[in-house]
Amino acid sequence: MQRSKSSRKTIEKERSSRVVNRVLRLWTYFRRAHGTYTSMILSMINYVTVTYTLLLVGILGVPKSLTYFVLYALIFVAIYGAVAIAIGRWDYRKGSARIETELASRANPYTKDLSQALQYIANAIAYIAQNRREEALEEIEKARKILSKWIDGR
Repeated sequence: MQRSKSSRKTIEKERSSRVVNRVLRLWTYFRRAHGTYTSMILSMINYVTVTYTLLLVGILGVPKSLTYFVLYALIFVAIYGAVAIAIGRWDYRKGSARIETELASRANPYTKDLSQALQYIANAIAYIAQNRREEALEEIEKARKILSKWIDGR
C-alpha cells in the first residue's frame, strides 16, 4: 500500500518538527547548565587563580606553592560565598528579583493563559454564588479551552 504525497509530506514535517524540537531542547539544557553552573565554576577557578598569582605572589611575595594556593582558595571561597549569599538573599527580599520575576511572568504565554483561565474560574464561582448557572458554565468552558491548549498541546 502506497502513501499519498500529502501523507508523506505530513510525516516528513512531523519528523522535522521532532528534530527541531529536540535540538532546541538540547540547546536550552546546554544554556541552563553553562550559564548557571559550569561557567560559574570556571570563572571562580579563574578568578581565584588570577588573584592569587597577581595579588599574593606578584605583589605580596607569597611563595608560589600548592599549599598556599589551596589555603587561599578555601578562605576566598568561604568569604566570597558568604558575601554572595547575603547579597542574593537581599536581592530576593528587597532588590530587583521580584521585578524580574514579574516581568518574566508577563512575557510568558503560559502564565498569561493560566492567569486568564483563573480569572474565568473566579468569574464562574461568582456566577454560581449569584445562581447564574449558564454564565458560570460559559466561563468554565472558556477556562477549559485555554487550559486544553497547554494540556493537549493544541
